[in-house]
Amino acid sequence: MILLITFVLFNVIQTQMEAIYLLIFMGAVVAVGFLVAFFIAVKNGQFDDSTTPGIRMLFDTEINKGKNNGDKKK
Repeated sequence: MILLITFVLFNVIQTQMEAIYLLIFMGAVVAVGFLVAFFIAVKNGQFDDSTTPGIRMLFDTEINKGKNNGDKKK
């Protein structure tokens, strides 16, 4: 979508200086979009616990040793 808009606007723009202004504006729009996505991810708790998932599989066998061997997952 952004590429299509950029392509159409480049065909309308006549000078290189106007093209630079357009690229700066489009870059700022993309940057603001990523910033909004980051804040939404932080608000939803995406980055709350970054340590436990990485080490959970290391302790998975110790947790499963305590369970009954007759209860196998199908």
